[in-house]
Amino acid sequence: LKITRVWGVRQAPIYPALAAVGWFVPLLPMAWCLACNLVLLRRTTGCGAGRMIAMAASLPVIWVVLTVVAASLPAAALLLALMLLSVIG
Repeated sequence: LKITRVWGVRQAPIYPALAAVGWFVPLLPMAWCLACNLVLLRRTTGCGAGRMIAMAASLPVIWVVLTVVAASLPAAALLLALMLLSVIG
C-alpha cells in the first residue's frame, strides 16, 4: 500500500475511494424511492413509456422544489412575524 502526501498529511490511496462511496451511499435510497414510484405508476395506471419517462425526469425536480419551499417556510414565518410586530408595535 503506497502512502502519498497531501498538504503535509500522509494519505493512503484508499481514501478517495471511500469518499466516493460516501457520496454514493446516500443516493441509493433516493434511487430506490424513484424506482418504487415508477413501479407503482406502471402497475396502478398501466401507462406507457412516455408517461414513465416524464415522471422519471420530473420527480427529482419536484423533490428539489419541495425541499426549497420547505426550507424557506421558517424564513417566511419570521418575515411575517416581523411585519406583524412592526404594525402592532
